[in-house]
Amino acid sequence: GWGETQVRAMLDDVLPPGAYDTNWRPREDSEDAVEFAVIMPMRGEHRPRLPVDAKFPVEDYERLLSALDAADPEAERAARRALGARVRAEAKKISDKYIVPPATVEFAVMYLPTDGLYAEVARMDGLVDELGRVHRVLVMGPSLFPALLRTIHLGHVTLALEQKADEVRLLLGAARTEMQKMDGVID
Repeated sequence: GWGETQVRAMLDDVLPPGAYDTNWRPREDSEDAVEFAVIMPMRGEHRPRLPVDAKFPVEDYERLLSALDAADPEAERAARRALGARVRAEAKKISDKYIVPPATVEFAVMYLPTDGLYAEVARMDGLVDELGRVHRVLVMGPSLFPALLRTIHLGHVTLALEQKADEVRLLLGAARTEMQKMDGVID
């Protein structure tokens, strides 16, 4: 729940209203719903979503912290292996349940709610790369996720500007026509 609350707060802070769905089902034939689905800024009617799922493997992380506090190298290795296995399993679940192109983009986000947890996962040799390559899941923490959201927000802004630019072009075209009529009257 804590991770979900953080994700919702960041989505509300960074993205424009209506730019994400909650408890969205990527498959019509399944009851599996992803916590958050960010609507990607694209032209046209079809706008795929980016699935975002918060995970907090508390027990595994606490075991690792306890082993570190106790300076027990064997318990630390065991706790790291368990944490890595848990994160791999969660990435596989996210991939299997929520990555469904063309309803979604080709990847999803696993949000880890503390920078400490994210740092431990990122320190595991090749784990973050493996999850991206094998499961197409990006692992992000509180420091990285807002940067991704700001990039998506810029896409929404760019799309809105393009739509307004078309309106301005039409308005300027109409003004030009009126000015040409005025030139005729003045002549």
